[in-house]
Amino acid sequence: MHGIVMFRSEESVNAVMSQRYHQIDGKEVFIHRSVPNQGALKDNKAIQYLIVSSSNSQSLVESDINNHFSQYDEQVSCLSLPAKKYRIHITNLPANIDAEILSQEFDWDIYDIVMNSSNNDRALSTECWLKNTNDEREVDNFVQRRNGRSIRGSIIQCEKEEDEIEFCNKFQFGLCEKSSDECHWEHIPCTANGTCSSTCPYGHACGMKTVHDFLNMTSTDYRIKITGFRTEVTPQNLNQRLGSNNYYVDRHHDRIGYVVKIKTMKYAKQLMTKWHNKNIDGQLIKCQLELNPISFGHRHRSQSRAASTDGELKRKRCRSRPRDACSVQSSQETSDLGDNGNSLSITFDNREVDRDRRICRKAFDDITRTPSKTDLHHASSSESISSLVEMKYQLPSDVPTDEWEITRNALHSDGKVLLIRSKADRKRLAVIKIYSNQSSTDLYREVTVMKDLKDVKGVTQLIESENTSNNLTRRCVGKANLWIIMKRAPGYSLKEFMERKCRGVLELSAAIQVSLNLVRILQEVHSRGIFHQNLSPENIMIEWDLKSTSINQAPLTVLNFSQAVIISTGRDTAIVSSKQKWYQVPQTNVKRLSSTIDGSGVCAILFWLLTQMDPRHENHELPHQKARDKLNDMIKSAVNSTNLQQQLKMYLMDTFDCAFGYPNHHPWTINDLECRLESIHQLLIPNVPQLTTISAIFQELASISNASPIPPITINDTQRYAFEKASKAFCQAKEYFLQDGQNQFEWSDGNCTWVYSPHSSINECRNDDVLTYHSFRGRTTITYSVIITCLASSIEGVVMALSISSNINGKTIRMPIGQYSTAQDYATDVQENFRTELKNLLLAVYKERKPIEH
Repeated sequence: MHGIVMFRSEESVNAVMSQRYHQIDGKEVFIHRSVPNQGALKDNKAIQYLIVSSSNSQSLVESDINNHFSQYDEQVSCLSLPAKKYRIHITNLPANIDAEILSQEFDWDIYDIVMNSSNNDRALSTECWLKNTNDEREVDNFVQRRNGRSIRGSIIQCEKEEDEIEFCNKFQFGLCEKSSDECHWEHIPCTANGTCSSTCPYGHACGMKTVHDFLNMTSTDYRIKITGFRTEVTPQNLNQRLGSNNYYVDRHHDRIGYVVKIKTMKYAKQLMTKWHNKNIDGQLIKCQLELNPISFGHRHRSQSRAASTDGELKRKRCRSRPRDACSVQSSQETSDLGDNGNSLSITFDNREVDRDRRICRKAFDDITRTPSKTDLHHASSSESISSLVEMKYQLPSDVPTDEWEITRNALHSDGKVLLIRSKADRKRLAVIKIYSNQSSTDLYREVTVMKDLKDVKGVTQLIESENTSNNLTRRCVGKANLWIIMKRAPGYSLKEFMERKCRGVLELSAAIQVSLNLVRILQEVHSRGIFHQNLSPENIMIEWDLKSTSINQAPLTVLNFSQAVIISTGRDTAIVSSKQKWYQVPQTNVKRLSSTIDGSGVCAILFWLLTQMDPRHENHELPHQKARDKLNDMIKSAVNSTNLQQQLKMYLMDTFDCAFGYPNHHPWTINDLECRLESIHQLLIPNVPQLTTISAIFQELASISNASPIPPITINDTQRYAFEKASKAFCQAKEYFLQDGQNQFEWSDGNCTWVYSPHSSINECRNDDVLTYHSFRGRTTITYSVIITCLASSIEGVVMALSISSNINGKTIRMPIGQYSTAQDYATDVQENFRTELKNLLLAVYKERKPIEH
């Protein structure tokens, strides 16, 4: 609280000032003189004004002030001044965080959060300011509660700062023709009744103050970041959609727009209120308020010039009423009252600064300044950030600290995984993973796995795996912590990638390709006898430039093999179960190891990429059953043909049925899943467009010589009456297929006699038949045969799931025909679907065979 006290005589002022320590209502206050005009000191002999400030921003009541000073003068009048404004400066925030997340984290209005913009996608941290605080007490409580807390693995630093007031300089001289609601700048009337200095930034009646043009300034423009657009935007169509403003679009991020050259928070909030979380042209728009980006050098020079000017002004030793806040004065483009440019002008100090004010300000700042261990104000240096992180997280005592330093804590790791770098070569980035001494078994399991996967592409790699300094080659009895150091994988985690780069939207074809890339890494891992068992969006890194690189060329890196299992040929190993897993696959409940766990994990990743929903089994519903609408929308946006949409939906839902434990569905092995994903990708992006008929596919198959032998299939002749209807439907479908074949095709059997698989744990029957293709070219006859397996699964005795498959190169390629009620006549429907899916099955066989032969 600040106040001006006016006395009847200078003698009363001198009497008060002779006693520099005063208490009002038990609160210590600072008192110093105020000179009402700016003339020389010899012309100001009658100093009758004192400025009173409470030391801890406690409220001062006018009656208490009157009572206190009435002992010095019988006639005392008190004039209140507007209170100081404060903001909260938060540094070392995670680089990928945005204002909307912070609004929820801090329970702060998003319109009052200013982010520090950055053009560096690889920045380690960012900062923000929380504005429009209620009072200083709220600021102090926030800083006390939040300073040093962790947000997404980063230890934040909070500081209290005196906030600027964006004054209207026309209103300062009584010349603004707009109302307070219409003007983009603040209209705050002066309450000093003419006792203020000539440069007082508050509003006065017209003619009371002389217009001046001496302003100390620096640029602090704002901008609004606008996201949520599904297509490319330009300044022109932004102008059409959102109205006339200064727009900018970065050519590297053409689905994000900016409104730039915004001078005040007040105007920025007016614009954000119109757009944020609003549906515009069918798109949900999001807004974020940011500082306009300026180079560090420019900022540093601006601050240096400001400091230099401030020092020069102080040397004038003029006297004035102290400013209660650093003020920002407007530079309206039509104004003739000073600066006519487009930049915001910050006045760091009053032109007339006296010695008493400096004493008061220093004493006040000494008491109210929030102490901090590390000064990060406007700092982006890695040394400051590293020091801050190390206050809470430290390297184990036997890690060579002359070689490594911490940059930050990995997200959600609680200090167990730290990002580090070499002190000698700061481009050499690494990760240290720390285990408690009680978890030595987990450490040595992961070390063994990492050594077995040495040089496997797409898998994180150890650094100096044989060096004793890495705490690997000996059991460290009595040590507090065990640790390993690995190379830091490039790019972002899938979770960060979807949030920062894709804004939660990834095309279906791209999601399928990412899943295929992941499958191929895991195939190599499985070939070493290792199962990962803990796939999650945070355990997979991706390096992909959406603009310049095809998704096929986007490298993935699989992390965190702490729950991996190593198997020996012919020996089952218990599954590692953990409640900490991102997705708990149904196979975890089985006592024996299943090679399908990673297949289900990949499908869980695919499901998450498509829906941005964590796969959860709740209320007897599987994850994809709860997300039918989202998946349907994704399919409709991917293809236009209704028939293709239905086919794609059947493929996807069947894929998730197997992965997520739908009754009587085999889970995917990693090899079988590859074939299914390839088939889905072929529906979306046909990469063998010339093979549109079964005849064409057979001709290509027949041209592949030296076919590798197909392992014999064990046949069991046991029949069950419940499958007779399905058997007849397949028989009719085979016969219907031959009718248009012009004697080019024949089935070796043509019937469908069901047999059971002795290794099947579900109620499923199968029938194997050989489809042979004949082509006559002159005197030459071309013949090619493929074993086609018809499968039927009974679901709770009321639904029959039909499909066809073929084995090739040790892999099973299966295509769903459909699911039918046992009460309905589905034979005709099966005939049409059988022909379509037989073509797709043969195309998948061709694609699987071709790379081996060519």
